[in-house]
Amino acid sequence: MKARVQEHAMRPAPVEGVHRGKETHVKLFDPAFEVTRDLADQNGTVFARKGQRISPFDVIPVFNETLYFIDGDDKEQLAWMQQQKPQTPIHKVILINGNIKDTADVLHSRIYFDQGGTLIQKFGIRQVPAIVEQAPGEQLLRITEVGLKG
Repeated sequence: MKARVQEHAMRPAPVEGVHRGKETHVKLFDPAFEVTRDLADQNGTVFARKGQRISPFDVIPVFNETLYFIDGDDKEQLAWMQQQKPQTPIHKVILINGNIKDTADVLHSRIYFDQGGTLIQKFGIRQVPAIVEQAPGEQLLRITEVGLKG
C-alpha cells in the first residue's frame, strides 16, 4: 500500500484529452472574470460589485512567469524543454503525464503536475508542449501549442 501511494505521488494520473502537438497553434487568453456577487473584506467594505469585470492585470500589470506544459514520458518533449530560454525571471515546468522525480532529474528543475487537468482546462490547451506567457504589450496571455516533428 505504501509503495502504491509513493508511486502515485511521483506519477499522478495523466491528464486526459491532451495529445502531442503536430502543428503549432497560438491563441490569446483573457484571464478577466465577472464577479458573480458583491465581495467584501473582513470589515464589510465592498471591493468588487456583482457584474464587475476584473482582470488580474489590473492588480499585477506584468505576468513575469512562463509556464511550460509537457509530457514527461516523451523524450522529444524533454529535449525541447532543455532548449527553452524563458524571457521571464520565473518559469515553471508542469507535467500532464510522467514521473515527477525522473523529469526533475533530467531537467534539473522543480517540476509541477497539473493534477486533474485544472490548468489545461482553464487555458483550453489540447496539445503539448505548450507555453503560457503574457502577450507582449497586452493584458492577455499568449498560449502557444508547439508542433514537434517526429
